[in-house]
Amino acid sequence: MEFQQSDVLKQLPTQFFASLVQKVQKKVQEGADIINLGQGNPDQPTPAHIVKAMQEAVLKPENHQYSSFRGTAKLKKAAAAFYDRE
Repeated sequence: MEFQQSDVLKQLPTQFFASLVQKVQKKVQEGADIINLGQGNPDQPTPAHIVKAMQEAVLKPENHQYSSFRGTAKLKKAAAAFYDRE
């Protein structure tokens, strides 16, 4: 049985991530080397030491606010050090 979409549904925009996946697939077919950092689907439980660290971080008042749009110096240095190491 096939259902016809309502006029309201037809007016909705295309779902962003669905269109993004299509664009990425097209680029891959064209030969582009794509590294997709946008998707993840964990299949294992989070390690206990990570859960503990997250629990401790959530208790800190300084983590109860939005971060700076430009990022923090500490995070930028850590990211730069990681990429330098890797």
